[in-house]
Amino acid sequence: EHFNLPTEAITGRSHKRTVAWPRQLAYLLAKRCTGREWTVIGRAFGGRDHSTIWDGYHKAEERISRDPVWREHYSAIKMKVRG
Repeated sequence: EHFNLPTEAITGRSHKRTVAWPRQLAYLLAKRCTGREWTVIGRAFGGRDHSTIWDGYHKAEERISRDPVWREHYSAIKMKVRG
């Protein structure tokens, strides 16, 4: 919703940057907000392998640590999720 992308885009296979970065941010939020295992999160994202989720999580973590725009995206979405 935050990036105006349908759920199918986030769980789909597109490698376009406009989809891949929001998807990786979603991995980060899914892990931090639920604490679920990588495999469980991978299943929720279209059956992705746990290593894909782990890698995307760490890429998103690095990006929000160095990019204030993405840090703001992260904060805004986290506030929506946690209510």
